[in-house]
Amino acid sequence: MTVRIFLTRRQVAAAVLVGLVLLVSAACGAGGGAQAPGQSKRVVLGHIPQWTSTTLVNAVGKAVLEEFGYEVAFEEAEIGIIYQGTAMGDIDLFLDSWMPAQQEHWDAWGDRLEQLGVVYDGAAIGWIVPDYVTGIDSMEDLADHAALFDSDGNGLGEVLSYGAGSGGSVVSQQVIEAYGLPYEVVDSSTTALLAEMQARLDRREPFLGLGWRPHWMFNVWPIRFLEDPKGLWEASTVYVVARKGFSEENPELAAIFDLFEIPLEEFEAMTYAYNVEARDPDEIAREWVDQHRDRIDGWIQAVRGQ
Repeated sequence: MTVRIFLTRRQVAAAVLVGLVLLVSAACGAGGGAQAPGQSKRVVLGHIPQWTSTTLVNAVGKAVLEEFGYEVAFEEAEIGIIYQGTAMGDIDLFLDSWMPAQQEHWDAWGDRLEQLGVVYDGAAIGWIVPDYVTGIDSMEDLADHAALFDSDGNGLGEVLSYGAGSGGSVVSQQVIEAYGLPYEVVDSSTTALLAEMQARLDRREPFLGLGWRPHWMFNVWPIRFLEDPKGLWEASTVYVVARKGFSEENPELAAIFDLFEIPLEEFEAMTYAYNVEARDPDEIAREWVDQHRDRIDGWIQAVRGQ
């Protein structure tokens, strides 16, 4: 009987990279400096502790790398310095590269960077309304319903946002102008925005606000994005990036992060555990690894054939 084994494109790519790992190990021999599979090796991840997305993806990345025997360290910086440090080789990997949301940083350093894999896609930002607000499904539907979202009676509908000068508020103003809407952006802070939307949901009051994914709000709130026919809001794909040439020099790490992915819904569940339940990110990441042991073992099998 002939048994056929079918591999996904990711698994085939990982297998090719594993071959490179074995070739490097053989070439170096017993006296060389090559790391044997499973031997501890330090990996530096770019880290932005103020960002939930970076904090959680780094915690998961650390947990997964430890499964492969790597030691993980974090280099904290703001986003522009993260890209620069990765391009210069001071940071090994950045696991939270949003494209096209972070396009300006890629434009500055992209010729010295490479993308290793997709962590998740469908990362989006836009305007949301509660599901109990009916008859409004698109930005184009808003012009005739400004009074519904005018809480102070000044004749302008309100778009609740999280900070003057933020990308979300800037694009919100562009949306108002592009669609000719009698609305205004009302800025506060992320904490205040979430509290206000929660309060209105509790009272079943209408609101129009800024929403984004991944975020726990889509796990627990009855909300939806409004359609944007003009395409002013762009969804992002989140990549792992490294300096150019990194995958050739580190084929095993490249193979790991070619397979590494977290479905958006699973990541949003982590954001709830972190932001609402105030749980430790390392604990959340370890729980995720334990809950998806078959998936992680499959990655180890694909990368190392063990």
